[in-house]
Amino acid sequence: MIAYIACPIDQALEDQRQLTASADYVLDRTINLVQFRPEHGWMILPGTRPDPKLQQANLRVVESADLLVALLPSGVPTIGVTLEITHALANRIPVVVYTDLLDHSWSLAWVADQPGVEVVRFSHEDPEASASRLSQVLKDHQAQYAARSNHDDLHSRHLSLTPPPVLGRFLILPLPHPEDTENSK
Repeated sequence: MIAYIACPIDQALEDQRQLTASADYVLDRTINLVQFRPEHGWMILPGTRPDPKLQQANLRVVESADLLVALLPSGVPTIGVTLEITHALANRIPVVVYTDLLDHSWSLAWVADQPGVEVVRFSHEDPEASASRLSQVLKDHQAQYAARSNHDDLHSRHLSLTPPPVLGRFLILPLPHPEDTENSK
């Protein structure tokens, strides 16, 4: 399963460390979860002007992901993460939001109400319980992904075993090669 890990990059602050450290702890221990992290995917030198192609490339990666995990720490402005969440929803990609903003954001209340979105509350008072909950949610998504993959495999195997086409009452079979008929005489 491929997960796109969306988190604030441009406006990243020291204040987000506890939430991101908790998420990193869980994500780094989640077996069979291939992660794409845009903050590690690009090297941008100071003074480089923003180019829209970078966000377009990130959105293409979102489209190929099986899950989007969004880290939304309070007090950190972000445009990219909200674009990536919206893009995932538009492409019917499940979204897990890990945040301490739940009671403070009208927009997040809307996101939480969308089909395919699960919000995991991060608690500064109990980060271990928050990490445990995030871990369980990721395991649940992996199980759902595995079940879908098994169903797709069975479906594709079934398609490969379909009988040859029938025209009216006649079965259409390939004709033998002329050399094969001469050798059988």
